[in-house]
Amino acid sequence: MYLKNPAHTSHNKTEKTLGKESVRKLEAAWTLPVGAPLAAAVTVSNGVLYVGAWDGTFRAVDAQEGHVLWQTFVGVAPAPEQPECFPGVGVTAQAAVSEEVVYVGGGDSAVYAFQRDTGEQLWRVPLTDPLTGSYLWSSLTLYNGALYVGVASLGDCPLMRGLLARIDLSDPYHPLIKYLAPEGDVGAGIWSTPAIDERTHTVYVTTGTGEQDTETGNWGGTLLALDADSLEIKGYYFLPTNSTADDIEWGSSPTVLQTLDGDRLIAATGKDGILYALHQEDLSPAWAVQIALGCICPECGCGSLSTPAFDGKLLYVGAGASPDADLENGSVYAINPDGGVVLWRQLLAGAVIAPVTVANGVVYVSTLRGLEVFDKDTGERLWRSETRSGLYSQPVICDGTVYSTFVSGNVVAWRLPPSP
Repeated sequence: MYLKNPAHTSHNKTEKTLGKESVRKLEAAWTLPVGAPLAAAVTVSNGVLYVGAWDGTFRAVDAQEGHVLWQTFVGVAPAPEQPECFPGVGVTAQAAVSEEVVYVGGGDSAVYAFQRDTGEQLWRVPLTDPLTGSYLWSSLTLYNGALYVGVASLGDCPLMRGLLARIDLSDPYHPLIKYLAPEGDVGAGIWSTPAIDERTHTVYVTTGTGEQDTETGNWGGTLLALDADSLEIKGYYFLPTNSTADDIEWGSSPTVLQTLDGDRLIAATGKDGILYALHQEDLSPAWAVQIALGCICPECGCGSLSTPAFDGKLLYVGAGASPDADLENGSVYAINPDGGVVLWRQLLAGAVIAPVTVANGVVYVSTLRGLEVFDKDTGERLWRSETRSGLYSQPVICDGTVYSTFVSGNVVAWRLPPSP
């Protein structure tokens, strides 16, 4: 699933083929052009990649050779009335796979279930009316027999009433809905992806544009803790810089972690360019560190939308331009979660929108200028792709292959060259 697991660690513990030395030899093994922009990463299961594109097509692809096994249409959001608004697009949500079923959020604000080998549609559950301006930017989190997904506005144009949905897989047609703005109001959409602490059975979400008011139930710019069964709110932390006028809100999904000192934290970034760490038990602040300049437009090279990765020891996070950058539009950091001390930093030509990925001593970073790879201990750059196209999606590492999905519409598999 998106970010690897419900805690959102983005850490592949089992990768052995690609390491600090071998990764320097990566080359493109195959490229699949899909004919539409890609913002979702692939989900890998049993030798098959599952990925959706902005034309609304969802595909199953052979992971070894890059051949399409089956494909189907899962909707495109209606074009907004105002031409200057974000256009209607198809799939941004990353798929989740369980046993014989693959689940994905469609461009039509509905969640789909398919038989993973054949593509046969098993069910479709609409969560909202897409004509209201809703969209599933959120990927699916699979936990304990249920799917969790947020609903937000396509581009705040118009703004809609945000919500969190829990779909019980034993009864998918009756999802539990938790609205995060009062009836008749708008805002507080979840365009990130829910994280789950399995120890306490708690769902954590970050919300977008909206007012902050506990009395009226306006949960804009808030990191929320909710019961995983009832979706009742257990705690909250208001983003201190929240601004509906300047569109400053949370940027990333939450990451659940425990430090080497035993502290249990929730970490997330904001469009203000700050990485926040909160104590899990009461969401009180633990520390915060400025990693980028704050702004309304992270894709322009500021703020942060990148969900932190955690390898059991350190946090790794991408962002836009650092406060002291010269011409660099992006950055990536290694941070000690026991206090928020920056251990190393690399300035990058392209902004980092996507989450980073950690595997076998290596940090993989998608930027708007291509894929880059770093030593997780020193920050040394080990490799970068010759392709300088933009990436909105997380790199996925599995069994000696790195899978990237480019905004230009290419799925690329990177591997070591074959032995002579």
